[in-house]
Amino acid sequence: LSSRRYCWVCFATDEDDATAAWVKPCHCRGTTKWVHQGCIQRWIDEKQKGHAGHAVACPQCNTEYIIVYPNMGPLVVVLDTIDAVIFRVCSFIAAGIVVGSIYCVITTHENDYNRYFCK
Repeated sequence: LSSRRYCWVCFATDEDDATAAWVKPCHCRGTTKWVHQGCIQRWIDEKQKGHAGHAVACPQCNTEYIIVYPNMGPLVVVLDTIDAVIFRVCSFIAAGIVVGSIYCVITTHENDYNRYFCK
């Protein structure tokens, strides 16, 4: 068997980038067990589509990756919480604005109608 490593994301070898960090994130064997640290991070980011809590598994052996995130400072935690709240209430606020606008238009036109035609 070849001792060369191949990144299953970018298909590069040891010789293509001697400084790249290599990892074995799952139970795969052979050439598919190796991947660049940066490549697997980007690949996982793409699979999660902005939802860091979503589970991601190896496409070959179906092993779920264990993702360890660095500790966030208190400011980041507060900002993430605010972002989550805004994301949840944004559609309700938009719906309220639309309903309120329709109400204002209807009541304004009703007052104009009564003023001119109901004397």
